[in-house]
This record gives sequence, C-alpha cells and structure tokens, in this order.
Amino acid sequence: METNSFVSTYRKRAGVVQSNVEQKLEPENIENVQLKELVAENIIQLQEIARIEKMSIAQLAISFIRDLDGVASLVLGADNENQVIENLSYINSPSISIESRNRLHKIAENIKIVEIMQELAKPKK
Repeated sequence: METNSFVSTYRKRAGVVQSNVEQKLEPENIENVQLKELVAENIIQLQEIARIEKMSIAQLAISFIRDLDGVASLVLGADNENQVIENLSYINSPSISIESRNRLHKIAENIKIVEIMQELAKPKK
C-alpha cells in the first residue's frame, strides 16, 4: 500500500480528519494574541506549501528534515501507538519539490524563534 493511501486509510479508520497538532496550528485556534501575531503568517505559508505538496504539515516537516544534507536519522516522539504508525508512514513520504524546499528555507529565515520561545515560556493565565 502506498504511504499516502496508508495514512488516508489510517485517518479514516481513526476518524481523524486533521491531527491534534494541525488543529492547534490553525491560526484561529491560537488563543494567545501575541503568539498568534508571531506565527500566523508562517503557519499560513506552511499550509499552502503542504497543500501544494499534497501533505500534512507534519508530513511536510518530516520530509523536509529527513532530506536535509547530513541527516542520517530522525528521532520522532509519540504518545501512543497511533502516532507511531502515523510517524512511520511519514518517514516513507515522498521528497518535497526543490521549489517548496526553497520556500521553506525562506520561511525559516524569518521565524522569530526567540520571541516565540519567550511567549511560550510565559505562565498560562
């Protein structure tokens, strides 16, 4: 079975339309106003690239990192068996296009990591 078919079948069986992470990544679901301002534009750009590549954002991220020069292995976290299965299917995903890879590099250059981490480190109210 092809990887994309496997993921699609898995998601249908599990009743998953969008992963929890992807739901949380939707700009309208980010409650922290400052965090939303820092990340919303980047998330929208990532969603667009994922749509073009016919992948989820998670699949796009794993494919991007997996195919970087010098990467020999990936260590992926999982909280349950379903996440392990999904992560394994992503490892076998197709490579992303050079155009998308270049767009991702440009997005990464503009991410305000320090500000995002500072916002995430603040105690929740």
